[in-house]
Amino acid sequence: LGLAIARSSRGDHDRARGSLGEVVRAPGTPIWLVHALSEQAWIDASTGHLRAASATARRALTVAEDVGIARHAAVAMAHLTLARAALEQGDTSAAEAHLATGLVLGRLNNRDAVLSLEFGERAHAALIGGRAADGLDGIGRARVEGRPAFLPVVEARLVALEARPHLMTGKPASAEATLDAHEGLITADVLAAKAAIAAALGDTVTLRKVVDDWPAVDGDELASRLRRSIWDAVLHERDGDHRTALEVLGSVVLEDEREGWVRLLLDEG
Repeated sequence: LGLAIARSSRGDHDRARGSLGEVVRAPGTPIWLVHALSEQAWIDASTGHLRAASATARRALTVAEDVGIARHAAVAMAHLTLARAALEQGDTSAAEAHLATGLVLGRLNNRDAVLSLEFGERAHAALIGGRAADGLDGIGRARVEGRPAFLPVVEARLVALEARPHLMTGKPASAEATLDAHEGLITADVLAAKAAIAAALGDTVTLRKVVDDWPAVDGDELASRLRRSIWDAVLHERDGDHRTALEVLGSVVLEDEREGWVRLLLDEG
């Protein structure tokens, strides 16, 4: 389980899934099953499989309820998963409720990994809820208050989130400076922010480079693949190939609808 969490924290989702599968299949106490299911659900949500993530998270909560550990720290990740899925599907009130529960349970044993992920989702909720200043202030304070460093995937998510308000207020150069200062993990969140900045600056050459250099992903990395496809469609449009642009975007919309995504197209703008 610890190995899976470490791998997931660096975006190594395939190997993390393998480790978690071993825990789920192994005989043992229910608490480890709950832990593993919750972590598995989080990986599904992180990679864009919102429906599978929600189903697995609810299974973890059901198992926890059945064995009398519904308020155990082991289910914190299940609530964070449901919060993330709700955010991506546009249900901010449900997301806030699950975030609050996840935070309370995460603090039971002060697990840095859980609290780090919760912070990332809360910053995202503030941004899409029209409270970008609150989210940015919170990120700034967290960086100097002496707390443990954010997980690599969370740090990358926060940097991408920090860049977004600059873009939304017509300051792409400031957004670009924010990303340039990032020396950590490069994730789909960071790449999508780079693409959005290049598009806002009218820099088709850089946008094409971001899309061309986007790491190859398999079917399990749905969110990354869909984000790349959106910017690929933008490039086709800028090249005057409107038909291909619409075909690519149409495929994205179909997959969005299957998973219940709302934020993906809105955030990529």
